[in-house]
Amino acid sequence: MARHGITYEDVISAISALKGQDKNITIENVRHFLGTGSAGTINQHLRRFRQAQNKTSKIVLRGPMPEFLIEMIKGLWENVLSQSTEQFVPIELNYQQEIAELKTELEKYRQNNRRWQQLFNQWQQEKMALTHDKRALEQALEHYQRLSLLAES
Repeated sequence: MARHGITYEDVISAISALKGQDKNITIENVRHFLGTGSAGTINQHLRRFRQAQNKTSKIVLRGPMPEFLIEMIKGLWENVLSQSTEQFVPIELNYQQEIAELKTELEKYRQNNRRWQQLFNQWQQEKMALTHDKRALEQALEHYQRLSLLAES
């Protein structure tokens, strides 16, 4: 039976766990964490991971971030949030209005359904009463026919 190799996702999970444990990301540590995998395969996945990390450049701070920069970032973030809120409020109101209209329409359909159910039940009762009357009339007719045959003989 062929052995299934480790995947890139397996290595990413191992990297994440190792970072959480403050361990170095090495082929040996990844292999130890996974409990399997060839050095070559792990190396390929590590290389792919590092290339992806290089493409998305990280900001590495050499010291504490200046207060004015933090305030500027906060201001920008608040601006982004307020603009997004302003854009989404009309959309949300529109959807709330549509939902309210749909609920109203749904209630109308439910009321119609209840009315039709009542009419159907009434029709069923009338049908049963008419069926009962028909049987009674058929029995009476048979009885009178027998009586008239007996009277003729």
